[in-house]
Amino acid sequence: MLRPSGLHLWRLIESLKSTVVRLYSATANFSVSSRTNKVSYLTLESLTVLGKDLVDYLLEQGDPIPRYDLCDAAKLESIIATPQKSFGGFELYKSIYEKAACYLYFFVKFHPYFDGNKRMAVLSTFVFLEMNNHKVTIEYEKVYDFCKMIASSHISQDKEFAQVVTFLSANSHHKK
Repeated sequence: MLRPSGLHLWRLIESLKSTVVRLYSATANFSVSSRTNKVSYLTLESLTVLGKDLVDYLLEQGDPIPRYDLCDAAKLESIIATPQKSFGGFELYKSIYEKAACYLYFFVKFHPYFDGNKRMAVLSTFVFLEMNNHKVTIEYEKVYDFCKMIASSHISQDKEFAQVVTFLSANSHHKK
């Protein structure tokens, strides 16, 4: 299986981040305020933009093309809503890394798309972190390999999710 080159994907992520940030600024309801921080979350609209731009990028690279227009809508909506969930007035995912882990972990495990879930997991997680003033400091290939490991792992969801949070917090930082 071919996978996008890391250097080119970083350029794509920067380009897509700008696209999504423009999309967010154009529509006020794309930003969701938590109790202590203002956090920008991905939406169906922003994932549609990411999917279209990722397909265009993969076409240019000669890589296999996933069909992001074909998906299990209920799974996709669940992934979009998960980082924002709360119970009794308290956020279930408090840190930015827990919220980012929701995108990475649940795209890999829930498979809302017929193909390209790991690529969308990496891209959506990186864009989410960038939109929230965090920089990923690890090569794309290592993140993709980590996604493959999570996809084939059979330990408990809590342990796997904790691994994703640890991985993201160890390999990214808040921009100053």
